[in-house]
Amino acid sequence: MVEERAGVGSAREATSPTLLGVPYPVGDFLTVEAAIADLAEERARGDAFERAVTHFLRHDPALGMRRVWTWLDWPGRPTGGISATDLGIDLVAEDERGELVGVQVKFRLDPRSHLRWEEVSTALGFRPDLFARRLIVTNAADRTANARRATEMTPNTG
Repeated sequence: MVEERAGVGSAREATSPTLLGVPYPVGDFLTVEAAIADLAEERARGDAFERAVTHFLRHDPALGMRRVWTWLDWPGRPTGGISATDLGIDLVAEDERGELVGVQVKFRLDPRSHLRWEEVSTALGFRPDLFARRLIVTNAADRTANARRATEMTPNTG
């Protein structure tokens, strides 16, 4: 992502590359997390965290993802007759083996909080035939006991 600022006249010139206002290279997750937490609205924080997770999935070779799409942009959704309604899957990634990974992204204003079962159940149960794995990405400290059991009982969930 390159942020732009208005230049002279109608021309636009690019400033240094940033991710959510944090200059590249992104030094650490805590800096990005703090920038997201400063956003006023919950929806804006969630959208920003999705963009940050998309960036990390695309650019961190240790994660092994070849491609990443938002749920709405994933080309398999319309061809598979799948609704545009977000049913817990925020991103779809293709790993280095070509397998699809359903990704749910959850941002917490208070990172000491825990994810609840109700927040992950839809993503874990949605179309088990569609994804080789599920990935839940959050800045929450942990999961509640029920959410932990649900993710442990769901095959191929990280």
